[in-house]
Amino acid sequence: MHKLSRILAVYKSPDTEYPGIRRGTVELIIWMLRSSRRCVEFFLERRVDRAVKEVAETEERLEMFKTFCCGIGLAKHGEPVSYLVASALPSIA
Repeated sequence: MHKLSRILAVYKSPDTEYPGIRRGTVELIIWMLRSSRRCVEFFLERRVDRAVKEVAETEERLEMFKTFCCGIGLAKHGEPVSYLVASALPSIA
């Protein structure tokens, strides 16, 4: 769990080398929050809710795509990162 919060701390903005790292991290956080109340307490102690909100605020077009070819986004995700964050916040509160 600590490593997930560190990933969000390191990648404060999208990275062209790893464009899906923040989305994947948010998805893992959501899964963990829904699976255990202990995780919710841990994330509140570590203020991960703030980091998750920051992901939504700094979302970029780059994070909307699943795959890339020659720097061009090919397949879009069904929902933006901000939607994932919005679904995670009630679990944290």
